[in-house]
Amino acid sequence: MGTRSSLKALGLLVCVCAASGAWAVDIYVDGDAPGANNGTSWVNAYRYLQDALAVAQPGDTIKVAQGVYKPDQATGPVTGGRAATFRLATGVAVLGGFAGYGLPPWPSDDRNTLLYPSVLSGDLSGNDTSVDPCDSAAVDAILTHATRQDNCYSVVTASYTNLTAILDGFTILGGIANGASQKRGGGLLCVQGSPTIRNCVVKVCA
Repeated sequence: MGTRSSLKALGLLVCVCAASGAWAVDIYVDGDAPGANNGTSWVNAYRYLQDALAVAQPGDTIKVAQGVYKPDQATGPVTGGRAATFRLATGVAVLGGFAGYGLPPWPSDDRNTLLYPSVLSGDLSGNDTSVDPCDSAAVDAILTHATRQDNCYSVVTASYTNLTAILDGFTILGGIANGASQKRGGGLLCVQGSPTIRNCVVKVCA
C-alpha cells in the first residue's frame, strides 16, 4: 500500500473513531431527582439505575448519586423477584458516590464515595436483619436466615464482559446465592468475564 493510500486509510480510521466517541454521553441517576426522569442531568436524572442501564450504549458513563438502588426497581420492564440483577455491559462505566440532586448546592457533580455512598442492595423487601460479622455461627447461617430468603441471588452480574465494563464506587450487599442452580456470586456474578471493579465494597453481613 502506497503512502497516500495509507494516509487515506488512517484518516478514515480516525474519522470513524472520532464519530463513535462523539456520541458518548453521561447518564444521571438519582432517586431524589424531581425532574423529567430522562437521565439528562441531575435535576432530570433517572430515579432507578435499571432505567439508565437499559438505554446506555458503549462509551456512555452512568453517574449514580448517593442512595440505595435495588435491581427489581425500574420505570420500564425489569426482571423481578430473586432473579433481578444489575447487569453490567461492555463499554459502559457505572460510577457511584456522587452528591447529585439531594444535597446542596443543588445540583452537584461532587464525588466522594464516603460522603455520598451509593448502595446496590439485593434486600428486595427491605427486611434484612443485621448479623454480627464476629459471630461465626450467625454468619454461617446467613444463607438460611428467614429474612433473606426473598433476596436476589446476585446483586450485580458482569458475565461475558471485558475490561471496559466498569463498576466504580459502590457498596454491594444483600445478595444470597442459595438457589438450586445459583450457588455463587451473591454480590457479583461473573462468568467468563473480566470487568473492571474499583472502589467497591461487598458486604456479606449487612
